[in-house]
Amino acid sequence: QLAGEEFGAEVDYVETKDAKDYMANIELFTKNDFDIVVTVGFALGEATLEAAALYPDVYFIGVDQGQWGGVVDNVVGLIFNEDKSGYMAGALAGLLTETNTVAAVLGTDLVPPVVAFKEGYAAGAVYVNPDVKVISTYHPGGLDVAFTDPEWGATTAKQALDSGADVVFGAGGKTGNGALIEVAGVEGAYCIGVDSDQWFTVPEAHDCLVSSAMKLITPGVFDLVTLHQAGEPVTGNFYGAFGLAPFHDFDAEVSQDIQDQLADIRDLLLADALATGYPPEEEVDLGTVIIGTNAEYPPFEKVDEDGNIVGFDVDLMTAIAEEAGFEFEWVNTRWDGIFVALASGEFDAVISAATITTERAETVNFSDPYFEAGQAITIRADETEIQSADDLAGVRVGVQLGTTGDIWLTEQTEAEVVRYDENTLAFQALANGDVDAAVADNTTAIEIVNANPEMKLKFLPTVYTEEQYGIAVIMDRDDLLAAINEGLAAVKASGEYDEIYNTYFGTE
Repeated sequence: QLAGEEFGAEVDYVETKDAKDYMANIELFTKNDFDIVVTVGFALGEATLEAAALYPDVYFIGVDQGQWGGVVDNVVGLIFNEDKSGYMAGALAGLLTETNTVAAVLGTDLVPPVVAFKEGYAAGAVYVNPDVKVISTYHPGGLDVAFTDPEWGATTAKQALDSGADVVFGAGGKTGNGALIEVAGVEGAYCIGVDSDQWFTVPEAHDCLVSSAMKLITPGVFDLVTLHQAGEPVTGNFYGAFGLAPFHDFDAEVSQDIQDQLADIRDLLLADALATGYPPEEEVDLGTVIIGTNAEYPPFEKVDEDGNIVGFDVDLMTAIAEEAGFEFEWVNTRWDGIFVALASGEFDAVISAATITTERAETVNFSDPYFEAGQAITIRADETEIQSADDLAGVRVGVQLGTTGDIWLTEQTEAEVVRYDENTLAFQALANGDVDAAVADNTTAIEIVNANPEMKLKFLPTVYTEEQYGIAVIMDRDDLLAAINEGLAAVKASGEYDEIYNTYFGTE
């Protein structure tokens, strides 16, 4: 609009509803003689470069699209120091909180700017308030859903409020907006928006919206258009400015003392005199990491005919370690007691199709989730009486000792539970007629049934629990936990996770 006023430009826009429409929407302009096309968002980066190659006479401004792969003659990436604007938002939160607990509800950590916002927010809050607790939660989905899920944003914000947070930072498109709107209904709580001044874009949040961590997109885009019109187009990367939005109705609640502190912090950030936590520091030497597993749970881990531990978890752990830069060794051990052994220091970490549970998290730390599963029932192929969990009452059911399947059977059914040291033994007992059903994670049940047709088993299609697997890490190894999470995020972002998944499961 500013370009229209200043240069008499024809201005138009389209809002993309689906990622598959990126190129088609760009071509609405490139095929109609528009001179400049602005594409907004990290997710459009690939489509922008593809279009730039097809339309070399069009100048592309890619907002949040760092041109780290090299300079393209007709593309500029308008990028920002999100860690610095996030730092200011965190400082504001740390100065306003009465409960000493603040939160951030975020889009996916597959997007670097989101990670930068999060790290800056946490660092800023701690800088002004060393006693503050920061609750940060990333959306677990990919780029296709992580920024368009206001329901998840609202639910996650409510969880943070229930945990004592009285300031919530929402940074994740419509997902973040859902968090802001949720907070607006809570008396005495503040919320902080992101990117632009969300006072004008999310009016439903006025009751809590104290400010927004701004990337000054409008001046940045206009500066680039002006330079283009002057015959001096910028390529590569162009850094826009950052800051906090006005406090609007909360101006009286943000004291002059707080405003002065924020101004001083901004000056220090401009001078690069404060550590925002982003980008992460250089990798530390983690030594050789000892990893425990129970290689009796195909397709996640098993011992092959050559004596090697193989499986989905093995390939994933190998990829994570390569990305994170550490060496590791396997220890094959019994499942029963594996977390006790980890907590006592026999291993540094455990990856073994291990469900993240509150009880386990009391003695070990868990990585970000890497797999979703649930408990399923397997029966003999000729069985007709057992067709659901309700039919397990009084029935002998085999399960591996200490698994979440064991817990589910014990707490949620009236089955006669028969426990085995190894998962495969429970299925063999079923085939032999020693038990009438077996319970295991659905993916493992499918693998065992398909790999052993001679057992003449079949699995029932219903999944009875919702579980997430995580890599367990010994409590005092925060460095290892951080390295594993970073490695996992990188494996997902590169597409290698999908390749490993499809190798073992043959489906998206």
